[in-house]
Parts: sequence; structure tokens; C-alpha cells
Amino acid sequence: MSRVILPPSTPPRFAPPSEEDDGATDEPGTLAKTGAMPLWKMAGILLGLGAVSIGQPLLDLLGQNPEFFIAHSLQSSGIVVLMIGVLLLPLLLLIPVWLARLVSPTFGGAVFLITVALLVALLAANAIGRLPLTGVWVIVLSVGVGVGVGLLFMASDTMRSVFAFLTPAPLLVAALFVWFTPTSEVLFGEISPDGIAVTGVENPVPVVLMVFDEFPVASIIDAEGNLLTETFPNLADLADDGVWYRNAVGVRQQTEEAIPTILSGIAADEGSIPVASDHPRSLFTMLSATYDVDAVETVTDLCPHDVCGGTTRSVAPIRRRWTGIGIDVGVVYAHVVTPDDLDGFLPRIDGNWGDFGAAGAPPNGVEQADGDFNIIERFLEGVEDDRRQEMPRFLDTFDQDDDARPPLRVGHFLLPHHPWSYLPDGRVHGSGGAPGADGTGWGPDEWLNEQGRQRHLLQVAYTDSVIGDAMAGLEELGIYEDALIVVVADHGITIREEIPHQRIIYPDTVGSIAAVPLFVKYPDDWEEAPEPGTIDDVRAETTDIVPTIAGVLGVDVPWETDGLSLLDPARSERTESTMVGTGGPVTFGVDGGEKLEVARGMAEWFPTGDPYELLPDRSFADLVGTTPDVAESDEVRLSLDQEETLADLDGDSEPWPSFLAGWLVVEGGVVPDDALVAILVNDRVETVTRVYRTEGDSARFQAFIDPDLLNNGANDVEAVMVGTLSEPGPPVR
Repeated sequence: MSRVILPPSTPPRFAPPSEEDDGATDEPGTLAKTGAMPLWKMAGILLGLGAVSIGQPLLDLLGQNPEFFIAHSLQSSGIVVLMIGVLLLPLLLLIPVWLARLVSPTFGGAVFLITVALLVALLAANAIGRLPLTGVWVIVLSVGVGVGVGLLFMASDTMRSVFAFLTPAPLLVAALFVWFTPTSEVLFGEISPDGIAVTGVENPVPVVLMVFDEFPVASIIDAEGNLLTETFPNLADLADDGVWYRNAVGVRQQTEEAIPTILSGIAADEGSIPVASDHPRSLFTMLSATYDVDAVETVTDLCPHDVCGGTTRSVAPIRRRWTGIGIDVGVVYAHVVTPDDLDGFLPRIDGNWGDFGAAGAPPNGVEQADGDFNIIERFLEGVEDDRRQEMPRFLDTFDQDDDARPPLRVGHFLLPHHPWSYLPDGRVHGSGGAPGADGTGWGPDEWLNEQGRQRHLLQVAYTDSVIGDAMAGLEELGIYEDALIVVVADHGITIREEIPHQRIIYPDTVGSIAAVPLFVKYPDDWEEAPEPGTIDDVRAETTDIVPTIAGVLGVDVPWETDGLSLLDPARSERTESTMVGTGGPVTFGVDGGEKLEVARGMAEWFPTGDPYELLPDRSFADLVGTTPDVAESDEVRLSLDQEETLADLDGDSEPWPSFLAGWLVVEGGVVPDDALVAILVNDRVETVTRVYRTEGDSARFQAFIDPDLLNNGANDVEAVMVGTLSEPGPPVR
């Protein structure tokens, strides 16, 4: 029987194509040849190209901002895991390529080239975006570069070889991130209190330091500088029991620098990281040998783990935390590659250290939930994003029955920091962002800006109640009378028309940013304490707190501080103070007049400090409290967003509809920009508001009413039009 001998160059017809040829033609420049590349080569190219187009810009930005990792409670191992995940992320792009290859090498080649073109376009966008071009041109040119390089990749063996040289790029990017960014301090920094801790405390009284955030002293005083005692009764009680340092200022604008400054007495260096390794000298380490030390830290990690046990931060379950981190990293990278003039749809990242996905990017005047500067939610994931749980958690740290040492407790509370979510009694009102907000600052409409201040004041009133809870809790623990208690804020906030940034210190925002509350209750039986109820108007600075604590305890601070004891007469020799902010240092005098200027402006809208007394014009105060006749109109129509909730209100429900919003429509007409709306509860006028965001025959309005006006079940709440600011009129519905 004869045999057919096939030529050696001819593969058997039943032999499967190898990964090398996979049915590809030897003709250079074909999709099939590209698709027949070994998968390991494709993986190397994607890893290298992804490292320079995604990994390097993203890790460089995050590496320069280690606060991101601190806010997400990431220790060294977590940071390394995140870095590896970012660098390996491009491998996911190999999945559609592999699936396409199962169909045919040509299809696989096409998908791989599209992937290469996409990564090249992202790399090009990062570079071209720095040129003075519009966003559209940046996109067009970046896509063009991506397509062009992709075609060259298909047509040229040389280009494919060039791309192969990028394979080691992930290692280089990782090395730059680990060793040459500020995050290296978080990765490798260690601190021991040895040599810093003091011994032989002469007066070992309990020490309680509570730091509040974004809290200007101007929000709690009247035009003459007197404490608004009816609105803030707990602060008034604290002032009666101790000393109110009415002329106190912070010296660092940024929280990440202000908190270490308060805890060390040393003005923090610009760009320093709020971790123990960057700030080894602190109240925590100074008293670690003689005190039972614990803390609640929300955005810092300043208490060394061998002192506080690594339990000062509230940490969410691992799946929830990493989901949030993944979302935030994606938002950050989107900002990296999106042209500045086209990134308005992205959540903002300029005021947060996390939870960017929840921050949103609302246009001016649009209501939103938990909008700007949403620094809070990610920080408080462990308590389900609820800042109301922070003080109970703080008081729980005192439960150390087996420790005979006196307690040192430090709490940093993100109150009254925005988002401004709470009513004075702690219920959520659900108003979302203030309509006057304009990016990082405030727009030109003073009325809308004051509606923002109203939210702020409501939350300040809630902060007052939290301070009251702390005082009551310390009383119950039996340590209030004996304790040294310090209540202070890190910085304030500016609410004023056409301010470009509400958190930056400028020469004309000293009164709202630098001037902060500072109250000290000295131990009751300490003979050197000032008379309770003293108001001290000598300039005090936040660097003075640690020297003051040391003085009361009878120890020397084992390092040189920038501050003085609040009991040191030398404070009166100060002639100026300086706050360092992101816009540079601002130096100002010591008379404290700046805060009074802010308070006078606030008093024009809130004469007694009551957050519910806001009106578009004080002349409408006569209308509030009346029960007017309301005329019917075929042209005017008003509706409330909360009508359904108000019809059957559950006393335990949140948000509580103390915040009301709705639409005013004038059929066949135009709503005037200064149209006024009165809110009636049980036919009685409770407040008057002005419309905004007018759109022809319709406009939005919003207002707050006292929550105690509402009851369980059905509530009779109505909005009626009462003319305009220029021409007030009788109520119509």
C-alpha cells in the first residue's frame, strides 16, 4: 500500500494552529498578525503602556497627597496593595482581547489595537492637556495620536519592539511612588515616644482636648462680640465654668497642618503629613508614660500605634472600604485626563480627602445631597457615615476601669464642617447643598449665600448640643470638676458673596478663617486658675494649648514650642499673628476686630443669632406670626417637594421636613427674580423666602422652619406668593 508523504513545510490538516501563528499571515502590518502575538507579549505591552498612561499620573498625584491614604485608613500594607492594583489594572484589558482571539486572530488584533490606541490616547491627553487648548481640541488631538500610534504598531515591527521595552515600566513607577513621594513617610515612618515622654507630673488631672472643624468664632457672637447665649447655651455654660479666650486665632489654615499644630505647640511645616512619623512631638507622646492615652481621630493619624493601639480611627468593613477607595481612585484619574473646561460633570476632589463619588458636581443653585467638600462620609464609614456617633465613641474611650492612670483624651470632630446636614437637635434635614455655592466659593447673590449661612448656623447649634453632651458625659463620669478641658477649632469658613474659595485665608477673610473659638475649663481646685467666667481678650494662638496643658500639669514641654502658656503674661506683648494657608501667609494685628466685622454682617440677617429668623428683608418680620387671608389665583401655582411626607409624618423619620423646597409657577407669565414666598403652618406665617433659579414662568424656592412646628401624622403646611421684594403684595395661592 502506498503512502502519501507530506512536504515538511506543510502542517497536517488536523494540527491546531499554534499561539505563534494562530492562522496569521506572514505579511507584515495585518490585524491577523497582531492578533497572533503571544498573550504574554500582549500582557507585557499593556502593563508597560498602562503604567505610563494610568499608573504614573495617578500614583504620582496620590503620592503627593498622602492625606488620601490617611483618610481611607490605609496603613503601609494597604497602600502597597492599592499601588499593585493600579499597576496591574491594565491586565483586565487583556480579557476582551483574549475573547476576541477565540473568534479569529483578525478580530483579536483589532481589539488589541483599539486597546493600545486607547492607552496611548490617555497618555497623550495627560500631556496635551497642559497646552493652552480647549478641551475639545485636547480630545481630538489625543484620539488622533492614539489612532496614529495604533496603526504604526500594526504596521511596524520596530514600533512593536519599542512598546516591548515598556514592560519594566511598572517597576519604575512603583519605585518612584514608594521612595520619591511624600507617601513614603506613611509607608516607612515609625515613631517611639522614648525620649519625648515626660515623667513626674506634679498635678496629674484628667486632660480632655476637643477640636472642632471649620468653626469660626464669628458664628457664635453678636455684633459687639458677646456670646449668643440663647442660641448656644452649652458654650455659654462652658464659658461660665472656665475662661473664654475671645481673641484666639489659628496659625495654620489646612486641617492636616492645623491639628498637628494644636497637638504639638509647633506650627506645622507646609506640606507635612498628619501622621505620627511626621509629628513625633505631640501631646500623645509627651504624656504617654504617665497617662492613659486615647483619641478619636477622623482625618489624622497622630497618636502612635504603640500609644493608642491603632484604634483612634473608625474603619469600615473591608469590602465597603475598598469599594469606596476604588471609586475615589477612578474619580481622581478621571480628573487627571479630563480637560479642565470639560470636567464640570465630575465629582469635585479639591476639598475632600475621600468619598468623591458622593460629592457630586452640582451647578450653582442646584440642590443636591451632601454636596461640596464632602470630607466627612469616608472618614466616618465605621459609624455608617453618621457624625452623631463621634461624641458617644469619644466618651466610650473613658471606659478604662483597669487603668489607674489619669486619662488624656483627644477628639477631633468634623463639626460644624460641611456638609451642613443637621438641625440643632441632631436630626437630618436633607437640604443638600446651598444654592449660593459657586464651586469652591460663593456667588454674587447675597440672599442665597445667607441661606448657606443658615445651614451652617443650624449645624453650629447642633455642635453646641454635642459640646453639651460631652460636658454631661464628663459629669456622669465624675471627672468634669477635676479635669482640664479645652475646646477649640482648627479654622473657620468664609460665607460671603464672590469669594473665590471659602476655606482660604486672605487679608480680608481673617475674621472668618483665622478667628476660632477657644474655651478652657481649668481644674476646679487648681489655685492658679483664672476666675471662672473670665473673658480674656489678649491674643491667643492655637500653639498656646500644649504649653498651657503642660503648665497646669506642672511639667516642662520636652521641646521648644512656638506658643506660650495662656497663663503667661508675655502673651500681651504680641503685636501680630500669622496664619499660613494655601494662598501664602497672611499677617494681621492683635485687636481682633476682624471677627467683629464678620459678626456685624451676620447680624444684619440673623439679629439674635437664631438660624430660623432669616428673611429676605427685615421688614417682613411683621408678617411672620400673622394669620393672613390668602386669595385664590388662576395664574399662581405653588408646590412643595415635601407634600407627601408632610401629609403623613412619622416622628422617627429622616430627613425631617424642617427644610422645605418647591416651585412657584406663574401661568402664562414670567416669575420675577425677586418674587417672594411665605411658608404657612396651620395658616400662620412662619417664614418668608425669595425665589432663585428663575426659568421663565417657574422658579425654585426653599426655606427652613422650626422643626417643633411639625407633628406626627398630617401637617397643614402651605406655600403662598406674597409679591416681590420691590413690590410686596397680599398672599395668593
